[in-house]
Amino acid sequence: MGKLQKLERLMVTDNLFSGEIPDIFCNLTWLYELDMANNSDSLPNEFGHLRQLQIMDICGNQLSGNIPAITEKYSILQRLNIARNKITGSIPKSLENLAAPKRLDLSSNNLSGLMRTELENLNALQVLNLSFNSLERGVPKNEYSLGGKASTSGDVYSFGILLLGMIIAKKPTDGIFPEGLSINKLISKVHESKIMDIADPRLFKDNEPFL
Repeated sequence: MGKLQKLERLMVTDNLFSGEIPDIFCNLTWLYELDMANNSDSLPNEFGHLRQLQIMDICGNQLSGNIPAITEKYSILQRLNIARNKITGSIPKSLENLAAPKRLDLSSNNLSGLMRTELENLNALQVLNLSFNSLERGVPKNEYSLGGKASTSGDVYSFGILLLGMIIAKKPTDGIFPEGLSINKLISKVHESKIMDIADPRLFKDNEPFL
């Protein structure tokens, strides 16, 4: 396998692989898609030189410890699926290093701690799945407990601010919010029959598979 230097896509899902992923996979320098879902593998400490890797699916394995350092080394990753493993710890700040991720699935692990505000800076992100973890929203600061005013500080996940922002595809600090206007005030001014008019139209597209 290590001699297939020009290999671009490798799919070995639903096999009986176990133990550490062989180092020979790590030398496939042209590889841009790696799908090893539903095996019993663990990642090697050094994942080699997969600098072209854009799609990585390692869900349903036996990965443990913190989220792998692949987010620090492979900044062009667009789709990362590490769901259904035994990942612990918090969401790492290194996710911010990804240049233009479109889909991140971290669901069904043992992640804990606060959801990071850095996720808000991933402007190209289309799908984010954090379901079935033990993440917390955190204690809201005064900026949000007093009317939900837009602010660059505080916990943007409090009082549904993040959820509202995702629905209308706007940030609390966007230019459409003049002084005194916040996301929740904007929503409250919209008649219930017009809610669909301000929602992000991408929400109503047909669901796509992760890969």
